[in-house]
Amino acid sequence: MWSLAAWIQHLGFLVMFAALSQILLPRGELRNAVRLVVGLVLIVAVVEPAAGWIARGDLPWGGNGWSWGVAAPGGDPAQRGSEVAAAALAEVEAAWRRQSERELAAFFALIPGVEDAEVALFVEAGRVSGVAVTLVPEPGEDSAEGRRGAEERARRLAAGLLPGVPPGAVAIAWSAAPAGESGE
Repeated sequence: MWSLAAWIQHLGFLVMFAALSQILLPRGELRNAVRLVVGLVLIVAVVEPAAGWIARGDLPWGGNGWSWGVAAPGGDPAQRGSEVAAAALAEVEAAWRRQSERELAAFFALIPGVEDAEVALFVEAGRVSGVAVTLVPEPGEDSAEGRRGAEERARRLAAGLLPGVPPGAVAIAWSAAPAGESGE
């Protein structure tokens, strides 16, 4: 195990070696190359033992690694970072879901015989696992044949826009009142 005194001695030796090599080498390309190599060796010599001490929590002047003996406010920083990341991911996923539902509803409303549509996406493990579509028929277009045709178009549209969703995970229902006018 490195002690602080041994580390300082090692650095002193490397500095003396670097100075001696600069004195003995002639000016030119070789001297510049040796200066670069010696500089890199010095950087490694400084960082390697310090990184080991910090990683092990075995600092020569006390303390226990990165915390330096002081408790971080709010608990473990890594745990707090994971919590913040999870909260941000949930917020982004919710915003994405709302926007996707609005855009899909607009596509379904373009189907002939459909006045409006509402869409609910079901997301599992970051992927769309299912979709529920509520179609509102246009006034006067509420025939069984018209509904079957609109449902078939809606299923094809869902298959094209959501290729990872199995056809059985697409639920299509009909509403009597236009979306947002259900008397809530």
